[in-house]
Amino acid sequence: MAAHESAIPGIRLRPTPEAAHAAKVASIAGGANVGLGAGRSIDEKLAVMARRRKIKLANAGDVIAERLSFSSKALGRSTVSRRSVIEFQREFAAMVEAGVSIQNALTTLATQSSDTRLSAVLRRVNFDMHCGASLPAAMAKHKGVFGPLDIASIESSPAAGELGQCLKRLADHHEQGLCIRSMTNNIKHHTAFFAAVSFVVAMAFLGFVIPVFEAMFEDFGGQLPGPTQMIVDLFDLVLDHWFLLIVAAVGTVVGVSRLLRNERVATLVDVVLDRMPIVGKVRRNLATAKFSAELRTLTANRVPMPQALIMAAAASDHLKFKKAAAVARADVERGMPLGQALAKTRAFPEDVCRTILAGEAADGLEKMLTNVTQAYAEKCEWQLGRITVLMAPTWMLALGLALAFGLVSMYLPNFKVVSVIG
Repeated sequence: MAAHESAIPGIRLRPTPEAAHAAKVASIAGGANVGLGAGRSIDEKLAVMARRRKIKLANAGDVIAERLSFSSKALGRSTVSRRSVIEFQREFAAMVEAGVSIQNALTTLATQSSDTRLSAVLRRVNFDMHCGASLPAAMAKHKGVFGPLDIASIESSPAAGELGQCLKRLADHHEQGLCIRSMTNNIKHHTAFFAAVSFVVAMAFLGFVIPVFEAMFEDFGGQLPGPTQMIVDLFDLVLDHWFLLIVAAVGTVVGVSRLLRNERVATLVDVVLDRMPIVGKVRRNLATAKFSAELRTLTANRVPMPQALIMAAAASDHLKFKKAAAVARADVERGMPLGQALAKTRAFPEDVCRTILAGEAADGLEKMLTNVTQAYAEKCEWQLGRITVLMAPTWMLALGLALAFGLVSMYLPNFKVVSVIG
């Protein structure tokens, strides 16, 4: 901006704010800003300049966030623990209900969080809100940290008072989900532990014990008995073709995973698992508990019922529930009660449908869904606990039988040695 000439030669005065603004408007009106369009009014050109500055600011923020590893790609579910997210939701709810603004609360929680990845996510969310994005839109960029349930619930609770209660419900929901997940993880950990122990014991037999007997019988010119020879042949196969076995195992895993993406194959597997004696019942109860818990949280946070129904069925991880929810959604949109629509599909348990129908009639759907969730969560806890208790002796029995077979295989050659020496 050029300065004005003063009455004294050699001295230039700074323009007043009014003169600077008038010069800026005149410059815009004269078309000095390239790309704004000659036929637009001054207000339109100023609006275009403001939008350009906002876009440049947002792009600069994206670059900074990417350089500081704040992008959502680097902040997946595996890097931010669910426990940290639950603690954040509870603290965020307390601060919002205390009257702290959302952006100030995010700044404070990002500074105090012990999880560096979560802290980075909160800074990024806060920056996007400064650029004009809403809270659910900013959170939606980090789907590995905030799931569809979180985004839909927060989007349906725009007021500050409703947001605090919504965050509390989300924290309680995720807390209950962690309890169910920990029970299923215990079974997985027990299975992995016993499988690893069995593998180590088998490799010890095959690698150190059996080859000694094989060499001894080669010196005597004898031949190993059938069970022992079978174990020796198995060891030779693993020793000579271990690379091919690894490739075959990896190929099998990849092939099965791709097959499960096929809808027909996935449906067939789903039906087979549901018809299994113990696994099917536990699987259905787990899916029902997840479905009712998700639906309770969504309805309590005022998410529209058709959308809540589809999201709850997707969270259940049960293919039959997902297909039935799509059919029930159409009936609900036509005005049919939720309990009647679910019972019509014949995919959900009858007691759940009756309870939901009674809750709708008495205007207490949230309470009824809470009762269903608690009942099926207790069923799952009892069933999974029983499976965990029975798993240890079952694995020990299987391992004992394998050890007995190995001991018998080692003992059988002793009779052969006597006959060879004789």
